[in-house]
Amino acid sequence: MAVIGAEGLSFQTVSLSSLVRGEKPALAFFEAIDILGLSCWLFKDELLAKISASLDEVADDEAALSQQQREQMEAQIMADALMIERAECSLVWHAEAQHETIDFRSDTTPMALLGVQLVNQPRANGSGTSAGHAFGTSSSRGADDEIVQPEAAACFLPGMREALGRFDAANRRERPGATPAR
Repeated sequence: MAVIGAEGLSFQTVSLSSLVRGEKPALAFFEAIDILGLSCWLFKDELLAKISASLDEVADDEAALSQQQREQMEAQIMADALMIERAECSLVWHAEAQHETIDFRSDTTPMALLGVQLVNQPRANGSGTSAGHAFGTSSSRGADDEIVQPEAAACFLPGMREALGRFDAANRRERPGATPAR
């Protein structure tokens, strides 16, 4: 926060901007000493002590979840989120079948988009990771890991295949020298 250099003692600065109102609005920029950062740097120990005391005051260790409970709840939340994403993708594929254009969200999970589910099974020979871990490394991946289609996704897969076929045909027409779609 404070640096002693050739020009003497200097402090960390922050760049600020402001809209200047008047007959002709303008934008002003300036640099100022980072007072919040400087205060945190100067009073680090006092701030940490106050934050710790506040957390201890409101903490309810009796109602806190164990690590295993947190992991189970996180797994359930992730499964619920994937189920909701699958339903959303199903609606987008249904709209596509009705010749409406709706884009998927950029952060859509590929498993939800494609309607697949990764099923991991413990290895019979015991190589790779332990059975308690969900994923092996890419170099140890074997035939025991398979991708399967869940029953819930079956309702939109036919429309998806048709849409992907149209997409592929359109791409072939646009590329010079490409073979025509069948």
